[in-house]
Amino acid sequence: MNHLLKLDKNKVEHNIEKCRGDKDVCLMVKANCYGMGNTGLQLLLDLGYKFFGVSTLEEALNVRRLSSSAKILIVSYIAPEDVQVCIDNNITITVYDFTILQQLTSDSLFHLKVDTNMGRLGFQLDELDDVCNFLIDRHLYPEGIFSHLACASDEVKTKEAITNFEYALNIFEDFKFEYIHLLNTYGSLNYDTEFDNLVRIGIGMWGYLADQNEAELSRTKLDPALSLDLTISHVKDYDGYVSYDHLDNVEGTVLTIPLGYHDGFGRAFRGYAIPSVGTVVGNVNMCQHMVLADEGKTFNKGQLVTLFTGNQLYDLCKHGKMTTYEFLVHLSNRIERVTQ
Repeated sequence: MNHLLKLDKNKVEHNIEKCRGDKDVCLMVKANCYGMGNTGLQLLLDLGYKFFGVSTLEEALNVRRLSSSAKILIVSYIAPEDVQVCIDNNITITVYDFTILQQLTSDSLFHLKVDTNMGRLGFQLDELDDVCNFLIDRHLYPEGIFSHLACASDEVKTKEAITNFEYALNIFEDFKFEYIHLLNTYGSLNYDTEFDNLVRIGIGMWGYLADQNEAELSRTKLDPALSLDLTISHVKDYDGYVSYDHLDNVEGTVLTIPLGYHDGFGRAFRGYAIPSVGTVVGNVNMCQHMVLADEGKTFNKGQLVTLFTGNQLYDLCKHGKMTTYEFLVHLSNRIERVTQ
């Protein structure tokens, strides 16, 4: 491997415990475990966590292969023909419309999803009476009920979502849910709720919020747990244009680094100043990019340099006009993930 994406396990555990407070926790490991792959998932299992949220059946089965005892919740779409696969593998599904609801049996493990103001998945508030009556008539008992915050850092819109969710809970007051959950990472750090007993933590595991603005708004801070080291493949003294389309004419020491847009490091990062290394020059290639080294710095072929560590990820993503979510989940598997 050319590069190392390092996870600090002590910081990861610290972040999870800070988010969960005195509630149970469901760790979201969708989208390749928020970019950390099975290395990140295995770390979470080794730390003793047992409840995981995923987006697809394939992700759920991957978790099941690594742990026969983990609790798994698919929070998104499940094809009708795959409901039995979930039953056979002890996987909990999300029911958010009548199509799946009508296929449930007494063997189905499921959570109800309510749309509180996201407009994505979930029963509308005016459907909930019919859902309640259907469940009672069919003797179906949901294991949980949940929703999702659309604008967690917006207090007005979040309070609207909380009010709508509490309305839903009142309709289902005769049901004894094992799990009631609404708050995501930002929500868990900034809102005190008493109606729920579970929080869902995603990118917060790794110590980040969506961007620097959210991090500054949050009244509780996380401890960034990631760093990414890159291997220099070539060093040369150079005077002239670099890379495709000859956008930059440079003079000095140019480093070639085998990381490109195939790896999630796209052309938007041209001009980014890598701390203590140099500036990305020219168009980023599919599998490589070039850096004009800072004056006075000496580098060697095969040397590792750090693209980001800790909060530097926010600056990197701001330059690339993306969130931390977008950057991390697009990092390719050519980058080795390691725990430390």
